[in-house]
Amino acid sequence: MCAIADFEGLVTESDEANNTGCVSVQVLPQASTCPLSQGFWKNHPGAWPVDAIVLGNHTYAKDELLGLLRTPVRGDASLILAHQLIAAKLNVLAGADPTPVAAAISQADALLQAAGGVVPLGVKPSTPTGQAMVDVASTLDLFNNGSLSRGC
Repeated sequence: MCAIADFEGLVTESDEANNTGCVSVQVLPQASTCPLSQGFWKNHPGAWPVDAIVLGNHTYAKDELLGLLRTPVRGDASLILAHQLIAAKLNVLAGADPTPVAAAISQADALLQAAGGVVPLGVKPSTPTGQAMVDVASTLDLFNNGSLSRGC
């Protein structure tokens, strides 16, 4: 079983002439990667760490997700949310720290599931559901652009 931890060590070695040398080694866990925007994921499908993602309660294949990312929003809150949710999930799967956005990802999935069906759902941003979708999408957008991640 492996564990992530800081590790420091000192190695001392001597040769036949009693010359000694020391090497100090410090191994640190890999830092989380910084999140990338939905535009990055739309334009770099080769960088995707998965071939399918669940949005709401529906599994979308990579080509369906790319189709959604390429679909203009045109006043549909479900697309506004889906664009940012796809990017957020890809960011987490690619190694970004999910801590600042875990609740928003859960909210986004719950909103899409409650709306039912497959995105695009034609949800007007002026409706209560649409406003909730836009609000959660705003949080996801902040994450995807690195504003919620330390050091990004």
